[in-house]
Amino acid sequence: MDKQEHYIYVTSKDSLDIYPTNNVSNFTVVLPKRLHLFGDWQCSLTAITLPKIDAKNKPDLIHVTCSVVGAVSIYASGSRQVLRTIYLNRNKRNYQNAWTFTIPFYLPVNQSRDIAEISFEIRNENLEIIPFVSDTLCCTLHLRHQSVQ
Repeated sequence: MDKQEHYIYVTSKDSLDIYPTNNVSNFTVVLPKRLHLFGDWQCSLTAITLPKIDAKNKPDLIHVTCSVVGAVSIYASGSRQVLRTIYLNRNKRNYQNAWTFTIPFYLPVNQSRDIAEISFEIRNENLEIIPFVSDTLCCTLHLRHQSVQ
């Protein structure tokens, strides 16, 4: 029997040997083993650790986009495969850079269910790439078959 769920742990520094232009805000990760997903699957961002953001460039929110997401979010400035939107508290003195989502928000996986690599973009409210000060982002994805709930 095939697995009904997968946890995928990635960092922005993964796959630099294959994608040397990867950076914290825009990166692609090659999975160690290709995933063959049969049937209807869903994906959620369950945890993320962001690098430090320059205080003068700190956005009100960030959009985490992901290539496996089948749903497209449409904005005035364009459309993206947004996995999760995270609202930042700009008035907070201490910058929160890590989130664990105990109530995950699942989106359908795109039609290409043979997954060898996953691409991510981290964008602000204007869908612009965020300029981070430090250099590593870590995140955890949870993929589950729709029958697992």
